[in-house]
Amino acid sequence: MRQTPVRTREARIEFLTWIATLATVAGVVVTALPLIPRNAFSPSSRTSVAGLAVVALGLALYAFVHRMRQPDTVLLEATKLLTIHDADGRHASMIRRHTYLATRDVASWMFSLSMRADGRIEDIRINGEPVSESEIEVVLGSTQIRRVFAEPLQKGRQVTAEVTYRLVDSFRGPHQRTIMGVSSNPRKIAIGIQLPPGRPSTEASGYLAYHDQAEEELDGIEVSENGHRIHFECGNPQRGAQYQVVWRW
Repeated sequence: MRQTPVRTREARIEFLTWIATLATVAGVVVTALPLIPRNAFSPSSRTSVAGLAVVALGLALYAFVHRMRQPDTVLLEATKLLTIHDADGRHASMIRRHTYLATRDVASWMFSLSMRADGRIEDIRINGEPVSESEIEVVLGSTQIRRVFAEPLQKGRQVTAEVTYRLVDSFRGPHQRTIMGVSSNPRKIAIGIQLPPGRPSTEASGYLAYHDQAEEELDGIEVSENGHRIHFECGNPQRGAQYQVVWRW
């Protein structure tokens, strides 16, 4: 079975962590040897110097492993734009836009996203290109996509990945919601909903769900005068939380 770049990197990090631990422990032991009662076979002060050098090597490896554990990219902004095309809620489309910042120079970078719907999800594309079967995995009813972009990034460069897909029979009832889960630490998230002509929102609200805690009502839900557009955005959202926009129409 061929290992993915992510698994290969994790294995490399585990190996280097083991080497760093071994070097640090060995260095401490060697450094302490001259402290034992002296005899003809007692280590000299040079042994302590060598031990300190090994400890320094172990600490340097720890610092290197720490840098390797940092992600190649960090998420700056996540946007979710839902458009419902008909009054029956049978046909809708979604745009999920993620903007990243490269934290180091990399030869390639990986994008992943999870999505769920009450109806069918069709025609998934990333930056306009169809997603292949090898890039899709369905886990416990959630559709997960992953793509590795063979595109070099320089440290400090921003890059955007845009996922589009169609939703069929996902918004049939009078009470609906769309959810954005926060699995990393974006600086900002935004949710937009466009409703069809002839069926505006009669009521809209927002809720924050976090683990097993009770839902909290969110401020900042904006509804246009004609009730056809709903918007919410939040800076520095809570990691692990779900931001929900709920409406009746």
